[in-house]
This record gives sequence, structure tokens and C-alpha cells, in this order.
Amino acid sequence: MVVAASLIASAGLVQGADSKNGADIVDTAVAAGKFKTLAAALQAADLIKALKGEGPFTVLAPTDEAFAKLPEGTVESLLKPENKAKLTAILTYHVVPGQLLAADVVKQSELKTLEGRSINVNTKDGVKFNNASPIATDVMASNGVIHIIDTVLLPPEKKDGVSQKDLSKEVHQHLHAAADYYRHGHYTQSAQAYSHAVHAALTHGMIPAQSTACVRAAVARADAAGCDSVKAWNLMSAARYIQVAAR
Repeated sequence: MVVAASLIASAGLVQGADSKNGADIVDTAVAAGKFKTLAAALQAADLIKALKGEGPFTVLAPTDEAFAKLPEGTVESLLKPENKAKLTAILTYHVVPGQLLAADVVKQSELKTLEGRSINVNTKDGVKFNNASPIATDVMASNGVIHIIDTVLLPPEKKDGVSQKDLSKEVHQHLHAAADYYRHGHYTQSAQAYSHAVHAALTHGMIPAQSTACVRAAVARADAAGCDSVKAWNLMSAARYIQVAAR
């Protein structure tokens, strides 16, 4: 705890700001007055309801100034309906299942996000989330915690040179293996195979946009599951959307 406290202090963070009147993450962010762009983006991506849910969530929240650092026209482009899937991926890359306070975060090497990919946590020189620095931490809400950051986090680029046909084949191989493992009661292997399939499908746009929220919710339930059989069951429910999309 002493190490964690020193790292937090060295980054110049403000700890323990409490939510007023039991406000959830969305209302807490809006009340702060520094997240107008984030609020507009959440609205455009239809994520307001999700982040008002029970949670708990850990949100790395970029300020308006952070969004302003993006190349000119980027925000306006992302808010267009045709770019909803890309916007959703960026926003969910800022959300981690569970409530992780600053003291918890600095013990991690990476944070697995709702988007499916991970954020690197570097504590060698202050604290860094990929290339973003925290401005304030432990802003408490009724359904989780907010850590305010100075840069918008962008998911890693997809790997080049892999065809959609090959990706589809790989995903369906994982699905077949996962179903077989589950049928024979090998739940740990089943969960792993379903996880590979679902995260690959999310990363490479193999799920209909209207189903993405349902898939991410199932993934979050799987991550919170206490046993592999329940985890596999929730990932199986998410995988059904991949099968529908691939027909």
C-alpha cells in the first residue's frame, strides 16, 4: 500500500472524490462539467443505459481537452451514425469490468476492457495507461469508479495481412471446439475457446452492430463468473450472435 500511495502521489492525483446523492457514473461525469464530449459520444453510441446499469465499472474518462487533442474532425466523424461501431469500440476500450481503485490499478500490468483488448499499465515513471496519464483518481459513483485521464485511448490497430475468410474460419474452429468441450464437461477449455472466438469477432466486426451491446454484456457476466461452467455458459450466449452474423 505504501508503494501504491507513493506512485499515486507522484502522479499528482486527487483521490477519493465522492459521488453526490448516489449518482451513477454517467451522472457523476456530467455533473463534473469536464466531459461534454464524452457524454455526447456515449449518447451517440447508445451506451448511456449500459453505464447507468448495476456494474460495477471502472471508467478511464477522457476530458474535453483530451478529445480536443485528437486530429481535427475526428470527433465529428466518430459521432456520425455510420461510424457507430468504431465509436463504440473506442468508448468500451475505456471501461473495465469491476471496481478498481487507484491502489488496485497500480498493482496491475494490464486492464482487460469491455472492448475485449487490454490497456497497458506502466508504473515505472508515474502512472500511464498506454499513453494516457491520470489527472484524478477514485472519483466514486454509485455503480463504480472514474479515473480521469488526459488522452483518449485508442484500441490497437488490427493486424494486417489476415483475410476475412481466414478470420471467419478461425472463429468457427474455436466455436466448434468450445461446443465440443462444453458437451463433454470440460468447462475451462470451453470458456477459453469461446473467449477466443468472441473477442476475435468483436475485434474484427463479425457481430451485427445492433447485437454488440448484448455480446459485451454477456462477456462482462462471464468475466464476473465464479466458476468456469457459468463463464462458458455466458460466453456461449455471446457466441450465438457470431453464428447468426456468419450465416
